[in-house]
Amino acid sequence: MIHQGGVAETTRPGRRYELDWLRVLAFGLLIFYHIGMYYVSDWGWHVKSQHQSEWLQNIMLWSSQWRMSLLFLISGCAVAFLLQKMRLWSFYWSRYTRLLLPLIFGMAVVVVPQVYAEMATQGRLVDVGYWQFWLAYLDQGSALFVDNKTLGEWHVTWNHLWFLMYIYVYSVAAWSVRLLFKLLNLAGLWPLIEKRIGPVLMILGVPIALLSLNGQLLYESYPSSNDFINDYFNHGRYFMAFVMGIVFVRVPGYWRRVRQLRKPMLAAAFVSYAIVLFLFHSGEFGSGGFAQTLENLFWSSNGWLWILAICGWAQCLLNKDNAVIGYLNGGVYCYYILHQTVIIALAYQLAPLDLGPVLEPICLAVLTLLMCLGGYEVLRRIPGLRMCFGITVKRSTTSVIDLQAVANNGELPSNASKNDSYCSGSIGRILRGSVIMKYKTYALSTVLALLALTACTLQEVQKFSYNTGSAIGCRHKNDNLPNQEQLDFGCRQKQGDDMSYEEYIEIRNETDTK
Repeated sequence: MIHQGGVAETTRPGRRYELDWLRVLAFGLLIFYHIGMYYVSDWGWHVKSQHQSEWLQNIMLWSSQWRMSLLFLISGCAVAFLLQKMRLWSFYWSRYTRLLLPLIFGMAVVVVPQVYAEMATQGRLVDVGYWQFWLAYLDQGSALFVDNKTLGEWHVTWNHLWFLMYIYVYSVAAWSVRLLFKLLNLAGLWPLIEKRIGPVLMILGVPIALLSLNGQLLYESYPSSNDFINDYFNHGRYFMAFVMGIVFVRVPGYWRRVRQLRKPMLAAAFVSYAIVLFLFHSGEFGSGGFAQTLENLFWSSNGWLWILAICGWAQCLLNKDNAVIGYLNGGVYCYYILHQTVIIALAYQLAPLDLGPVLEPICLAVLTLLMCLGGYEVLRRIPGLRMCFGITVKRSTTSVIDLQAVANNGELPSNASKNDSYCSGSIGRILRGSVIMKYKTYALSTVLALLALTACTLQEVQKFSYNTGSAIGCRHKNDNLPNQEQLDFGCRQKQGDDMSYEEYIEIRNETDTK
């Protein structure tokens, strides 16, 4: 039996709880991935810990193969239903308020502490306080960023928020195709696709072939950059996943087939990842074009095999009601927007405490989750900021959703009456009852702690900038000067010492000789 809109029924008509689970778990994994980026060795990031692990690369590599593509696939499912239920301007407004507005606000406000901490720890700021830095960041003609232009004469950045820009553009592109379908009366194309292209070919053969071709042609020339303009390799794999999300909604037989193939897909995913690890650790199949093509095939297919395995098992194990997942699903965009700034602020504050390679990551992970949760609890109660963080009122109280609700980002379907309960009775009582009310004070105190910690972090960063500022200015003139000598010379200048650089070097050499 098929639910209205082409969605196959399983446990209950129209219900697709597994998409709630997958969305929350994928965004949650993203938080831990970025915490891992702080500790993994040899992988560049905005700031890095003194406790780095080379072994961590193996785990990070596993999730990096499929994590973002899975989110694009789920977004494709959402857009497929939005395009069926909403008019042109309603669709655009929903995309603007949910994606573009949070992106603009995030670039102007949320990511600025990340940029400040990164530049300060790299020794690129000279006596620049945070608020002065923020004004310079917003001033696109500021001399402070003359060597850091990101787009023409602009130096703004979106850091981890690049996903919002990509989804926004892909959504508009999907709307354009949908309009073309309506104008050309191509509504019967989907049944024709299902009839002509078998499930295994569509869900396995076509995607792997496209991903392999994408890797073969674009990976070396246009590696992952997340800058949107020249990010052709990423566009190739992410847009394909986005389109497959639309296909799974419009042709439900393909989605059911994913569940049926979950066991062989999981086995294939493990085997392919073992080969990817072999290749990652300098292994090779030999020389020549065929060997390179085979290596590219395993690199390209591994991520898609994991996506199919995860989606298949999610249909089997996670298609169930859950109050916690329903609550978290209302705040995934807020957690996503906040998390990296929180991670960097906390990491900088925890580093001087020297908690060690075990306690520090645990503290960083727990505090990050608590502060994201507290931030969501406060921000969803402030109308202006609520929109800037991609939070909708109705979605924050949604516990279980069908594919249609995923597409509407938690809003009631247009054909639902106002008396319809969008939460099941027991879950609604949990979300609206005294249990949640008891956490309001805790959430508020958590956010206040976050603000206080951020203030302390910024103060420490400013001290760092002050203490190393003169050394930075010297470094540009004397590129061969060792770092420690730069710091010593800079501190002398800060203390009012009029000694020239040549005199300083002469005295230092005499001291070393003695």
